[in-house]
Amino acid sequence: MHLGPGRIILSSEDLLLWCPTAVAWEGRWWLFHSRWSRRLGHQAWVTHSSVGVSVADDLQGPFGPSEEILSGTGGAAWDGGALHNPMVIAGPDRLWMFFMANHGGARPGQVADEATWWEHRNHQRIGVAWATHPRGPWQRVPGPVIGPHNTPFPTIMASNPSVTFDRNGGVRMIFKCVEPGPPPFGGRVVHLMAEAERPEGPYRILPEPVLTAPGVQFPAEDPTLWQDEAGWQVICKDMRGSFSGIGTSLVAFRSDDGRRWVPQAPALVSGLTVSLADGTRRTFDKLERPAITADRRHLLAAALTGDRQDLLLFPLLP
Repeated sequence: MHLGPGRIILSSEDLLLWCPTAVAWEGRWWLFHSRWSRRLGHQAWVTHSSVGVSVADDLQGPFGPSEEILSGTGGAAWDGGALHNPMVIAGPDRLWMFFMANHGGARPGQVADEATWWEHRNHQRIGVAWATHPRGPWQRVPGPVIGPHNTPFPTIMASNPSVTFDRNGGVRMIFKCVEPGPPPFGGRVVHLMAEAERPEGPYRILPEPVLTAPGVQFPAEDPTLWQDEAGWQVICKDMRGSFSGIGTSLVAFRSDDGRRWVPQAPALVSGLTVSLADGTRRTFDKLERPAITADRRHLLAAALTGDRQDLLLFPLLP
């Protein structure tokens, strides 16, 4: 797989945008995303992010301005702080949003100090909400559905959920977690698969880590998961080139059963330099959060260049 020429479909002068996910609903395309104040800088994703949505008549855009639809509940609740990593799938009568939430001592509108930043990071858990319209109201499932309370071995946090319905109507999830280790970062970063009969759970988490590389503590993150005629597919961020051989990049994995994963041959989907539909080429500082669209023919991604963040859409080619 590789990316065709992409286009920027959403950006903002006042907000930083990340974590795109798109759903077709009632004849329009709805682009969900994380959002926070540009003034706070990129690293404030972990302390000040909320969830927004933009709408367009066509997946190619143009998408309208970001509207906030879900934010932290405040205080010491498990989801009192930032909400990030929204991932939305459409059921027969409602939309399901999976997200990371956390809590900590960050103050509204203020850049957090290092200790507070790590406090929020290590309180990350995965939650679920549902709505019958993309703008809400969104109803949260009580408590986190994935976190250290139900992983099959000790972990300190859980985030980056990617979820899809399987052909039998069940739900499959891939997510990131971190094992205990020297603070504040912790130990090995691993991905696990989870299964449930319904989006709200309960989830059965499989014990074997996936997307691993021998001897590498943090090989991958940001997987997007789907099932097609060829089997199960994942595209994720290769942190340092463990699978692509070229350094930070996007890579593809495949699986026959959605449980055991191997890199595609070749694994590389894209480096940090991409072609755009206007004929130019751009090199980004970060190209992350790949997300397959509902038509399975496009890939969304978030890009950082300097202090600017944009959401992009690429054709996904064989």
